[in-house]
Amino acid sequence: GACVTGVVLTVVGTQQSQRGETTDFMAIEKIIVEGDSRYSEEEIIKASGLYVGQSLFGVNKVQAHDKLKKALPYLETVEIGNKGILTLHIKVTDATVMAAVQVSDGWMIISDKNRALEHITEGEPPEGVLRLTGTGAKAVKVGQSVLDERSLNICQMLVASEKQFNLDGMTSIDVTEKTKIYLMLNDRLKVLLGNESNIFEQMDMLVDTLPVFYENNGINAE
Repeated sequence: GACVTGVVLTVVGTQQSQRGETTDFMAIEKIIVEGDSRYSEEEIIKASGLYVGQSLFGVNKVQAHDKLKKALPYLETVEIGNKGILTLHIKVTDATVMAAVQVSDGWMIISDKNRALEHITEGEPPEGVLRLTGTGAKAVKVGQSVLDERSLNICQMLVASEKQFNLDGMTSIDVTEKTKIYLMLNDRLKVLLGNESNIFEQMDMLVDTLPVFYENNGINAE
């Protein structure tokens, strides 16, 4: 009896595939998307290539993962698994945007892991995104590394120290000369630092000095 049933299932499956139909056997009933993302649930499911009604046996999770990473570059992590027998679970996290790096034909938006997220060839970077100039970086394909190691370290340390010392308003960094790093605060105050060897100490001193500087020069810090 078991052998006959196996033969019947095989024949039915073959007939369906010849007609170009998707088998209903073990069909996906639901796809759940979890995680805070700039992309909508519909965008994520569509980009994955997965769909309700698809046979669970036809699901290629590695392929779906790669499709998502390629189509939606701001995604940092993608995990695809089963939640119940006929439910697929897609869990995503977005990359953390660190800066917009100036290149010859515009700007490269990069993550805190130095991965290119977007290439802007017209207009300016989005408001609120830190700008990094003077690195000599070249435009690369989305997904590739952008900065050299030294420029990356400088940017990462300045961003970390900004958070550590609650320094608001760092709008741009100029590393044209690595021994003379310039910061722009609120697009109006230019600060000269030395090299990166003691950035945290310099930023600590800057935070202590700024209130007095603002008061003496009649500048509203807000």
